Amino acid sequence: IVVGARRDSLGPGAAAAGVGTGLLLELARLFAAISRDGFQLRRTLLFVSWDGAEFGHLGATEWLEGYPNLLHTKVAAYLSLDQAVLGDDRFIAKSSPLLVPLLEEALSQV
Repeated sequence: IVVGARRDSLGPGAAAAGVGTGLLLELARLFAAISRDGFQLRRTLLFVSWDGAEFGHLGATEWLEGYPNLLHTKVAAYLSLDQAVLGDDRFIAKSSPLLVPLLEEALSQV
């Protein structure tokens, strides 16, 4: 599972990348800490920080072009932290239709 966030910012939306990057770093720190305590995930997590989002997502594009076999054989899902915190108190998720049952199950437990 790839968890990613863009880190570049231009113009008035500069805070958006900061929020995603902050969440990415905190999630990586949290999963490292619980792994040291013996917790084992069922899937590998790969935390990535993209540059070049304002220029056609160049960072993500270059990474994907460099690792096509990894993408097609190992990656089960991509979780984007871009614009992860916006608006009011409603939860809104956008996903592949295949992930909708998983999201609904997870939300029913909250």
